[in-house]
Amino acid sequence: MLRQQGIMGKREDRIIKPDAYVFHPGRRWNTPYTEDRIRQIFQHYVTKAGLQQVYGKDTCGKSLKMFTVHSLRHSHIMHYVVDRGLPLPIVQKQVGHRSLKTTSVYLSASTEKMAEAYSEARKATDPARQPAAYAG
Repeated sequence: MLRQQGIMGKREDRIIKPDAYVFHPGRRWNTPYTEDRIRQIFQHYVTKAGLQQVYGKDTCGKSLKMFTVHSLRHSHIMHYVVDRGLPLPIVQKQVGHRSLKTTSVYLSASTEKMAEAYSEARKATDPARQPAAYAG
């Protein structure tokens, strides 16, 4: 696709148009999508897939949706920080946070991870669940 658009070279990994965006509106390869347009596209496909759920209303009466671009970003960060154990400064740089404090908001463990840790701790301390000692 990038070769067809004249952004990548034919037989090499040389970038012909380094200022070209991978996702761009129409033929304007040097123009990025606006934040609002990204939200519109995201919501369109979430709705089309039948995944959208409203879980309440804010103080202005606007519907609070389960899936948003921000929730996708949050999931991405949680996956790498909590599930994969990627160092926080690397994730901070990847998502463009200026402060490590901003990225550290995502350090709270998920309910599933807490349940797994609790279950493992119970197995380790519960004598009834531990195998019998070798009586050799």
